[in-house]
Amino acid sequence: MENWDDSLLDQLEELNEIVRKAEEEGVACEDFSDNGEHALCKAVLWSMEQAVSVYRLLYDDSGEVEDFICEKVNPAFEHVSGISAERAVGRKGSEIFGEKVPYFDVFVRVAETRSKVRFKAHYPKIGKYFDMWVFSPEWGRIALVFSDVTDSVLAERERRLDRRFLDEILDGMNVWLMIFDKRWNPILWNKAAERLSGYCSEEALSPDARVLEKLFPEDLYREYVLEGMNRLANGAAGSSGELETEVSVSGGRTRTIAWTCSRWKSEEENEEGVIAAGRDLTEIRALEGALRESERRYSSIFLNSNMVMLIIDPEECRILDCNDAACRFYGYSREELAGICFFEINISPPPELKQYLQRIRNGERNSFVFFHRRKDGVVRKVEAQASPLLYDGKVLVFSLVREIAESEKKHEGVFPQ
Repeated sequence: MENWDDSLLDQLEELNEIVRKAEEEGVACEDFSDNGEHALCKAVLWSMEQAVSVYRLLYDDSGEVEDFICEKVNPAFEHVSGISAERAVGRKGSEIFGEKVPYFDVFVRVAETRSKVRFKAHYPKIGKYFDMWVFSPEWGRIALVFSDVTDSVLAERERRLDRRFLDEILDGMNVWLMIFDKRWNPILWNKAAERLSGYCSEEALSPDARVLEKLFPEDLYREYVLEGMNRLANGAAGSSGELETEVSVSGGRTRTIAWTCSRWKSEEENEEGVIAAGRDLTEIRALEGALRESERRYSSIFLNSNMVMLIIDPEECRILDCNDAACRFYGYSREELAGICFFEINISPPPELKQYLQRIRNGERNSFVFFHRRKDGVVRKVEAQASPLLYDGKVLVFSLVREIAESEKKHEGVFPQ
């Protein structure tokens, strides 16, 4: 039915009119085959794969249309509609379809205006969809020419539902998603791509937009990016799983995007291309940069400070790190001091020292007086200002050590006061 046009409908109207006049003139059905033009016309109507049916409007005493009656159907009618000729011919529409006849107002308008109309019709009672032409061969009568399009309508509905479901998934993804054909023309641009790039899908998908030139303005860099995407999509040997790029977005800003790519191919349309999914790393990279700068700054403060600083593991009672001032104070190199057991420096009894470290770890107390032993055996009285330090998911102890009194004598058995 998709190839039907008004000229074909006009021919059907002419054929129907010839058959109607022939029947009014009393041409017997058995003689129809010998009646030249009439026989040819009826043969065409009756051999059509599309269903043909003719109805006459029925009026009540006040002149209002109350129903219609089926006058004739062609042989294809039963196959297409699922209704036998016996159930249709000579019966009212209300008897065939129920009290409420589908599209009754359309049929009445066509019959009384001698117009023609084509539409998709759904008849729930018989569970079918039809592509339907309706015209009026004479006032008060209508002819229907229709074909069963149930399968194609349901298939199209399923495709639309699948497409809508897929669109909802793609638009709900927090991933910049682009799909390109083999000439690198974008054919899909999801909501995340709109949000991150600042370009709406209509603009990005327009052939005149040249969106790749906007995202990667420098020719050499754009060439590098497309080669990298193509390499990932084809699974080239030696290519990593992601391609991290700098992307110029709307407003003159730059985003860091890591792309994963794969190849798509449509056998039906003989098309292929690349799917590129991008993770926005802009904030992560900025945070990493800030952390590196913070680490560099605080590392400089820690290492270059003139105050003795120690980082201690309270569970293992071991020094994990120290600064240059600590190395000078204790007489060890940094490699020697970092990793040494704290008992070798702090001469407190091990059970008591573990308690002190746990109290610091729990934030109960932060100031202690100890006696610490240097590498040369000299013991110094020190004050330790200590606090808990969370590092890599573990609570450590950060300690500032200040000497109270200096003595060159060796002390034995002297414990914290």
